Amino acid sequence: MLSGPSDPRLQLALRMIKAWVRERFALAGDATVMTTQLNCTEPGCPPHETVIAFWDDTNARHQFKIVKAARDVSREDVWRLGDPALHPDPDHSHHDH
Repeated sequence: MLSGPSDPRLQLALRMIKAWVRERFALAGDATVMTTQLNCTEPGCPPHETVIAFWDDTNARHQFKIVKAARDVSREDVWRLGDPALHPDPDHSHHDH
């Protein structure tokens, strides 16, 4: 079953990913974070990609792709995004794994 832009499960997954991105990169509440799921039927193209873009407090744009459908993206997938030297991994002792 394909999910469209108005699918509530897709919208919920995208909202959760945005929250994880805000947490992962310590973004301000008013920072712009965009998430979308791209679907592809072309040969050699992954069937689903989740694209994440945000602007940090210096107005620098960051964009990432996760080759999974949005509802399959985990918090851990988001936590692996970016340069660990710039965004150290916080203590995960209070997070579920």
